[in-house]
Amino acid sequence: MSCKIIGIPRRKLCIGDLRHVVILHDRDIQPPGFGDVDFGETFVPLATPRAAIKTVNGKVRFDGVAADVALTHAVYIRFRDDVTSETWIELSDGRLLDIIDFEDLDERGEWLLLACAEKGDKDREANKI
Repeated sequence: MSCKIIGIPRRKLCIGDLRHVVILHDRDIQPPGFGDVDFGETFVPLATPRAAIKTVNGKVRFDGVAADVALTHAVYIRFRDDVTSETWIELSDGRLLDIIDFEDLDERGEWLLLACAEKGDKDREANKI
């Protein structure tokens, strides 16, 4: 009995492609205080991996409540099992990227592709939603 080899091209990155250092943040949500209706949100640093960043245009994904979200960036990092759709990315200039979707490239546990939407500067009050 012989095995048939399927010619599926492997997607891979080179270490030299990882030219950016980003900060991965876990989002910590606090319940509203007495007399307040707004939940508090803080970002807790998780890790500072090197990344390859590519801007994308024209792609729209739908989240769990069927609201469309335009993707702005594709971020590639080494595989981490602690990255979820609740993780946020901070770029070197302070802009935040919300991870909309993530993919383990080729299911090999080597690289993650993070499909992100830009949310703006983390220090501006209007971007804290």
